[in-house]
Amino acid sequence: MQPPTAKMARTGDNAGRPVDLDNPILKPYRIGIESNRGSLKRNSDTLFCYNYCMLPPNSFLGVILAGGKGTRLGGCNKSTLKFRGQRLVDRAHEILQELCDQVVITGPDTDQFTEIELTVLKDADGFPGPLGGLIQGLREAASKNLSGSIILGVDHIGVTTQTLAKLLQVAQENDGASVLVDENGIIPTVGVLPVTALDAIEESAKHGSSLKSAYTATRAVEVPADPGETQDIDTQEDLDVIARSEATRQSP
Repeated sequence: MQPPTAKMARTGDNAGRPVDLDNPILKPYRIGIESNRGSLKRNSDTLFCYNYCMLPPNSFLGVILAGGKGTRLGGCNKSTLKFRGQRLVDRAHEILQELCDQVVITGPDTDQFTEIELTVLKDADGFPGPLGGLIQGLREAASKNLSGSIILGVDHIGVTTQTLAKLLQVAQENDGASVLVDENGIIPTVGVLPVTALDAIEESAKHGSSLKSAYTATRAVEVPADPGETQDIDTQEDLDVIARSEATRQSP
């Protein structure tokens, strides 16, 4: 049985899927639809979409990039580190599954993820570092006839579901890619890429190994990050600083 707030969309790519009208994640989508692309009409039975269907997030594959070797963390598997009592990989999965029916994790060595209950993909051969994971994720999305991939680096503790929903909305409004950006430039491990960009990304990667080249090749729309959204964990000191800061706030 669907939750009481769920209606069934009858038109567009979202046909037959339950839509939780009270989900705050969908609020900006509805606003965008009403103001820019068409109108929504709601009755007791159905959410009707005219000229523009509700953004279908479950047509995207969630891809957790976990290809780092954790050298600055003593060589440990960064994805299994705990933040606020939760493994980083579990946190990333929890965020992505709010927007995607399917979530995978990518890395250079699948054996290091034996304790993780997710589909593990080996980084695409011939592409260094997280670029191989990004490309493999897009290949997987294409093989499943999905629209694209929502990319999230496993160590981005500042990213929330709302962050990714914002990127997804921008990508679909512009029929392309989007990427998070702050004052230091783009954050290539947080973005949305369509499968239609796969050939361009692979061709671009032949001439440069930067992960940023994937977004340059697709002319991704840069989406400004809100305060705190780009916080990540690179070193043990990062974890220690966060722990001390939270302990100070909790102390009387």
